[in-house]
Amino acid sequence: MNMSRVLALAGRILRQVVRDKRTLALIFVVPIVVMTLLYLVLTGTSSVPTLAIVRPTGPGSESIDSLITRLLPGKDKLNVIYVNADQVDSTLQNGNADAAVIFPPDFGQQMLNNQHPTVQIKLEGSDPNVASAMSDLTQSFTRQLGIAIAGARDERAKRPGHFSRTRRPASFHHWQPAIPARRPAVYL
Repeated sequence: MNMSRVLALAGRILRQVVRDKRTLALIFVVPIVVMTLLYLVLTGTSSVPTLAIVRPTGPGSESIDSLITRLLPGKDKLNVIYVNADQVDSTLQNGNADAAVIFPPDFGQQMLNNQHPTVQIKLEGSDPNVASAMSDLTQSFTRQLGIAIAGARDERAKRPGHFSRTRRPASFHHWQPAIPARRPAVYL
């Protein structure tokens, strides 16, 4: 092919594209609109999950409370509400929380006595994605809390003149009740 004929053809096509307003809109305006809509859809629906915590109340609970507060993620990642043990089920069923971490009242005392306390994790469960994320978050949180408590116990045992019994880390029991979902299931 002759190069002048190729350049002439390319020039004619470019003139036609520049003169056609619909083509210019498809090339420049539509991608901007689509990208803006995708941004709004993907970032506008994110909400911060809520965790309900039943704090321990017995002896030694002050130090456990400070550990809990220190280990929780920031408010931009997790909302935290504190409830009583008898309010957990109603809080989950009303949708005021996505999960609950329930410490036994004597958790601090059990830890001081080197016992094996159990922490319950309850999930709301109506949205599987949120339930999965909250399950991972609460298990990670309780695991970190167990490690922090074991480290504090080891530091206490290293003090001179302190006799410690056999140490073992706290265990955390993951329990997911069958709470009815807020939305009915659709079967096809």
